[in-house]
Amino acid sequence: MNLCIDVCFGLDMILSFQTAYFDKSQTLVFSRKLIIRKYTSGWLPIDLVSTVPFDKLANCVFKRRNAGFRAIKLFRAMRLVRLAKIQQKLKLGELAEHVEDNLGINPSILKLLKPLIVMGAVAHALTCIFFRASRRMRQSKKRPTQYLTTMYWAFATMTTVGYGDEKPSLNSASSLIVTIVSQVLGTMIFAYVIGILVSIVTNLDQAKRQLQAEKSYLSDFLCEIHSISPTSELLLRVRRNHHHFLLISGVFDERRIVDLFPPHMQTVSTVYVHRAVLPYLPLFSTIEKKYMGAVAIILRSLRPASYSSGQIINSARISARELHFIVKGSVNVLYTTCASKCATDTISDEMYGPQTFFGDAMILTPTEKRVRLKIRIVCSSRSCHCFVFCKSDYNTLRDAYSLVAQAIDEQLDPSYIKRWIR
Repeated sequence: MNLCIDVCFGLDMILSFQTAYFDKSQTLVFSRKLIIRKYTSGWLPIDLVSTVPFDKLANCVFKRRNAGFRAIKLFRAMRLVRLAKIQQKLKLGELAEHVEDNLGINPSILKLLKPLIVMGAVAHALTCIFFRASRRMRQSKKRPTQYLTTMYWAFATMTTVGYGDEKPSLNSASSLIVTIVSQVLGTMIFAYVIGILVSIVTNLDQAKRQLQAEKSYLSDFLCEIHSISPTSELLLRVRRNHHHFLLISGVFDERRIVDLFPPHMQTVSTVYVHRAVLPYLPLFSTIEKKYMGAVAIILRSLRPASYSSGQIINSARISARELHFIVKGSVNVLYTTCASKCATDTISDEMYGPQTFFGDAMILTPTEKRVRLKIRIVCSSRSCHCFVFCKSDYNTLRDAYSLVAQAIDEQLDPSYIKRWIR
């Protein structure tokens, strides 16, 4: 085994003289002279000391083993330093990301491996040290059994179990010292592992945890609303819309994440996020054919909304300047006979269902003009799920993308201004 490791490390030294590197300006350097200079002033001394078998060379020269000969073997411990170099070359962090992306493994599972590997490595080190210090164990059992027994002792000590069946000799000072150090170090490592495990279990489902946080935040907000307006209907509406918003948009801020992408990726990402509702928005398909990428711009301005049976969506009292795109359910338009409080409603033939939209007049009416509706829009189904396009977002869109806003105007019916507004 030692010979194989020495051969691998020797080949690594030879290849290091032939391997290009990136300088501070991230330029790949191919100059043989610069490569040799960099390796000579960096890893070469450590690689040389940890690779060349000085102990075997000394054994060939000196027939007798003494304290100086045993000290030479300590140079082999420099192999541990090379582990950092191996980790850099293997790029274990990038390997973990590759496994996570291609195999769909939960990142928490990969994080769990790190503390287990650390604990196993420490247990192996304690096993070797205790085995070296315990003369009785070396003489009583075979080598594989000795290693397993010592490893069993190391884990029992680190996890503070301490069965007592394997213990150091009270007559051996070295065994007692190793045991004391193992107890202190093992307790620290075990606490470190437990802390990471608790963190992993707590964040195993980040979306669920974030959802619970959103619900808790909503409960605090509802308590404040209840103190101002104790109407139960308002609280139900707030809770219903919040639940629908999380159901459609998710618990993560997708808009902020998409903003980090370049424009060509923003379009693809936005369309992918809304792929389930795009068939219910035929208006945008018409605009997209004329201006490619327009649908992604408009979709990012839409806000999900949910209404229950009999709920008033818009009226003279509300006068919300909104364009509604219906995904599920239906609404009725009721025309009022007059503007007074005792006005009666007459049911019209205007009914809107999935894949339709209403509110043309609210968008086409100039912002500076005061609007008072002579209709009342009521949810006529058990529930109605919509996407809302506000007048303020429309104005922002017009300032930034005038052609897209003009294309929206062409799809709206201006006759609703006289039919809906007084």
